[in-house]
Order: sequence, then structure tokens, then C-alpha cells
Amino acid sequence: MASLTNAQSPAQPNALSARVLWVDYFSNHTDGFASASDYNFGASIAYHRNINEFLNLHVPIQFKSSEVPLNDAPIFSTDKRGVFGFDVQGHFGDWDGLGRFKPYLLAGIGLSFISDVDEVDIAFPIGGGFQFQLGQKSTSPSVILQSEYRLVTNSYRNNFVHGLGIVFPLNFNGKTKTPLDRDGDGVVDDQDRCPDTPGFPALAGCPDRDKDGFADIDDECPDDPGLIAFMGCPDTDEDGIKDSEDECPTEAGPRSNKGCPIGDQDQDGVLDPDDLCPTEAGPASNRGCPEINDADKEVLNLAAQQIYFQTGEATLLPESFVTLNNIFEILQRYPAYNCSIGGHTDSVGNASANQRLSERRAKACYDYLINKGINSSRLDYKGYGETQFIADNTFKEGREKNRRVEFNVYLK
Repeated sequence: MASLTNAQSPAQPNALSARVLWVDYFSNHTDGFASASDYNFGASIAYHRNINEFLNLHVPIQFKSSEVPLNDAPIFSTDKRGVFGFDVQGHFGDWDGLGRFKPYLLAGIGLSFISDVDEVDIAFPIGGGFQFQLGQKSTSPSVILQSEYRLVTNSYRNNFVHGLGIVFPLNFNGKTKTPLDRDGDGVVDDQDRCPDTPGFPALAGCPDRDKDGFADIDDECPDDPGLIAFMGCPDTDEDGIKDSEDECPTEAGPRSNKGCPIGDQDQDGVLDPDDLCPTEAGPASNRGCPEINDADKEVLNLAAQQIYFQTGEATLLPESFVTLNNIFEILQRYPAYNCSIGGHTDSVGNASANQRLSERRAKACYDYLINKGINSSRLDYKGYGETQFIADNTFKEGREKNRRVEFNVYLK
């Protein structure tokens, strides 16, 4: 809110305007509005005085040439009469707070004199309009558009007046009053992007807490000096990636490596961004991860025939625990690997029942390894029933081989 002193002393408070007028006496005596041919023309010049940020005093002198009602019949004059008048109007709006576009409402009082009519009409204009300033400076002219309904003491002469013109600010004695500057930073309010917070002229009146040349209103990191290219955010290692998006903000690196330097921590010849196991040496053929040694491969191969369940059930027998513990230790040694668990049955019995049994047995192994501490994200299981036999189901030995749980360990 402007101070009282500033509000009553706005820049360029005086102005003159000139308008072309369209006058309508006919709509007051019809059920609708007058046609275009019923309008008559006039002109107006006016003095404007800005009293404060909400009130503008408007004193127009008007001349109209129109057919006018002569009595309440009404009987219109057969010729056009000259109508002279002047008003005192108050224009009410936010004259300081809405920038270049200033809508307003109006009310006032005036006198009208009609040629060859021996009486004076008292008029009460009400209406509204707007001014639009054509430039940024307080001395710039404005376009004015105004419409009013004039209530006259002789009500048969009530009329509409519409006007379009231009307003010229006046600079008396060559002196310009000081424009509003609410925050006192030397940037006038109509040019200040931050009119209530002291700032710098070079930043359109806005502050810059971190002094990086980027106004706080636009600065995504207003408390950390930064670069205009990153909306005021810093890039400490100068690698072209702002710190908030850089996983290594103090070490330069490419965006492809999230701002971190490309290295080979385990020195296995596979650069870290391409190395699934950056801290464990492994061949490039295995994506930089150590290969599973032969002893562990043997454990995995033999595991299929060393997992035992109660007959027809998915309850693990204690004889299975040694093998499952060995698999747990293998997964602990190779953290980059996942494990897929597949359950299989022989062909004895109902195929649907065998399918369900194989799934339950695979899940029993899955649950055991999770309970031992393997993250579930590294495991998955599936039952295949009797669909993937590896031996002849005709003989007992073949059926025993087909009843199995397989563990497939693979890289992520």
C-alpha cells in the first residue's frame, strides 16, 4: 500500500483529455436500444486531477448536436439543437495498483443547456470506463473509453453518452513530481519487479541475497551463488551439471556418469559406468563381475537332487537345509547375482495338482532363503509341474530325477 504522502502526490497528477461522443436520447423512450442511425455526435474536453490512488476528479465540458425531447410526450425537436454542459465527476478505481490498464466506475453532477429551450437541466451521470496508458512512463498518453447514463431532472431527457478519446498528462512548470517508490530502492514502482522489497536497479528493483547477479525472484538457489545458465544454482566442479543434479558435485564428470568422474575402482579393465560390480574385479565378458567358481557351480548343479520334501507336500525335510545353506552362502559371495528357483514334479497324479505342488515347493525354498537374509528383489520362483521332465517317468529312477528344485543363478 502506498503511503498517504505518496498516494496524494502521484506522478503527473494533472491531465487533459479530448473525446468524441455518441449521444442517444431515443433508448429512454423505446422498449429496446436505439439504432445506429438514432445516435448523434458531440465532443468533450476535460481536466483530470488525480486526488489519490483510488479517486480521479474529472471535469468535462461537452458540446452535442442532437435531436432532443422537448417535453414528456415526448415530442422531439425537428432539427438538431446544440446541447452544452459541464460536469464534475469522480472516477473510482485502483489508479496506482493496476499498471497501465485502469478500469473505473464514475458518478457525478452536471448542468446542461439546450439552445432555444428556456430551462437548465441538472444531470447525474453514472457509468464506467477504462484508461489504457500507451507507454511505460508517467508522461505517456492514455486511450480513454467511457459510457455513462445521464439521469436528468426532466426525466424525459435521460440519455446515454459514449465517448472515445485520448488523455494527455500535464507537466506544470517543467517539474515532475517524484514517482512512487514504496521500498525506497531508487526504482519507481511501475518499473520495479519487487516493489515492496528493496533491490538493485540492475535487477529491476529485486534483491539478490547470494550476490550472483541473478534476482532472488528468479533464482532457484537464492542462498547459494550460482550461474545464470542454471537459474542461479551452483556448479562447484564446473562440469556443466548443477550441484543438485550432480552425484559428485566436487569432482568433474560427464552427464552420462551422473556428474562423477569415470574410473575403474577394481582395476579390472571395465570402466565403472559399465561395470555391474565396480568394487569387485571381473572379466569384461561377465560385465565386470567375478565369475562363479567351479566348486560353487557344482553345488548349484547338485542342488536339484538334494532338496527333499514330505511325500506329496511342500514341507522341507531337514536333509535339505545343508544344500539351501550352501546356496545362501553362494548368493552372499556373489551379491551382483540373482537366483531363479524352479519347481518340478513327475507325471504321477493329476497334472493340475502337480502344477500347484511344484509352485509350493519352489516357494518353500524361496521363503527359506529370504528368512536367511537374502533380499527378495534378488529371488523369484515358478512352478513347472510335470512339463519339463529330464528322465523317463516310466521308471522309479526317472521319476525321482524329475522330482526336483533347480536353482539358476544369473547376473542382474
